[in-house]
Amino acid sequence: MPVACVSFAPYGAGQSPFQRLDLPPEQIDADLAALRAVSRCVRTYSSRSGLEATAALAGRHGIAVALGAWIGSNDKDNRLEIEALIAAANAHPETVTRVIVGNEVLLRVELRADQLANYLDEVRARVKQPVTYADVWEFWLRNPQLADHVDFITVHILPFWEDEPVAVDVAIEHVLATYRQVRAAFAGREIFIGETGWPSAGRAREGARPGRIEQGRYVREFLAAASREGFDYSLIEAFDQRWKRQLEGTVGGAWGLLDAWRRPKGTLLPDVVGNPSWRWHAGLTAALALLATLVAWRRGGPPTAGGWFWQAGAATAVALALTLQARHVAESFHTPLGWLANLAGLAAMALLAAALLDLLRARFRGEAHPAASAVPVAETLAWLTRPPPWRLSAAQGFAALHVAIDGAALTTAAGLLSDPRYRDFPTALFLVPAFGLALRTLFVREASAAGGREEGLLALLYLGLALAIVLNEGPLNRQSAGFALVLLLMALPRARAARAT
Repeated sequence: MPVACVSFAPYGAGQSPFQRLDLPPEQIDADLAALRAVSRCVRTYSSRSGLEATAALAGRHGIAVALGAWIGSNDKDNRLEIEALIAAANAHPETVTRVIVGNEVLLRVELRADQLANYLDEVRARVKQPVTYADVWEFWLRNPQLADHVDFITVHILPFWEDEPVAVDVAIEHVLATYRQVRAAFAGREIFIGETGWPSAGRAREGARPGRIEQGRYVREFLAAASREGFDYSLIEAFDQRWKRQLEGTVGGAWGLLDAWRRPKGTLLPDVVGNPSWRWHAGLTAALALLATLVAWRRGGPPTAGGWFWQAGAATAVALALTLQARHVAESFHTPLGWLANLAGLAAMALLAAALLDLLRARFRGEAHPAASAVPVAETLAWLTRPPPWRLSAAQGFAALHVAIDGAALTTAAGLLSDPRYRDFPTALFLVPAFGLALRTLFVREASAAGGREEGLLALLYLGLALAIVLNEGPLNRQSAGFALVLLLMALPRARAARAT
């Protein structure tokens, strides 16, 4: 089923509008060619930075353009955008079918409605195409006077981003109800849904879960509803925009019908695959598990069949957790700093995993192991606050790593509680320490050595943050429930040590 129109931002992987670069015409031309099989209309958001060539290039491919100007609080920049918009619209009237002045300016509180109206009136007087302004549907209802300054109403209806998130199961009903509400408020006016869609990756919001399967369901059901109801629309968006992850987390960069490398995501097909790279991920998991098992065998593995079963099972679980986290890092981070921080975290978890697996091997052989000796938090902090270089025993090094992971987990949990909207749940990152340290506490008697009040405080912090996150996210968010469970497992060794005092 062809798509009526799609949002078009031709930034590839590694590119961003924040770089102030001029996109080369050949790149825009290639992207338009890639979209011909999807839609014969694109909606742009800016008329500068190379995008002024879009109208001319789209005409070669038989693609209509809803041409946009990006305006905000800076009048000087607004003037440049509007002049470029007007020039392109007048130069290519056969391709530019409508003009959109401003995108969610009221939502971002960058202009007042009266200031926006002045820009709209100017553009309407200087172009022949119908002119509109695009914003989330609530802001049109709050500023109905703007209808006198446009030729049609452009609203954004994004069930996932609503203040009360809407699950994909009932998302189309929400879109239809919202559309009818706007139509009733602006009786007799043309209504254009300028943005609607669903993300294919990222954090869930209550019962609204991202994913390729969910994205495919939403798009197919929406297209059927649009055909049945006869309304005009533009899907967001043509390609995944990885740079948006800086602003909106993983979700922000995952709205495309095609990925950042212009590969179809199967959104328009009935048999969408949730993880198209599952074979690679399964292979990596198997390889890591086999490597860990071979290392254990070389070091003199468990003497019994039961011991080997536990060793192989633990190695597979650890390998799966590391693979899931590696996938999350690849999906979610855009900046070099983000990559560096998360790769460092992944390396720390791999180091901890190696120590825990070796501890398990030694446990089944009845051998002593340095990591079996628990070290109180207060003692660990005393070592770490001394001037470097630190000279730590294996037990002390393991304890220091445990304290560092506690700090990372608690900081992450606090961030998810204080500013949750665009933060992912890094469950996979903390799976290894959560289950590994919990098993260490259960299997190794020495690991439950008495601690102090610091252990009790850490356990209470974990418990409180886990409960607060679940309450804040609601009972329908499985991701938050999974992360809360990880926090509770992280609390177990600290609670056990506190009880031993």
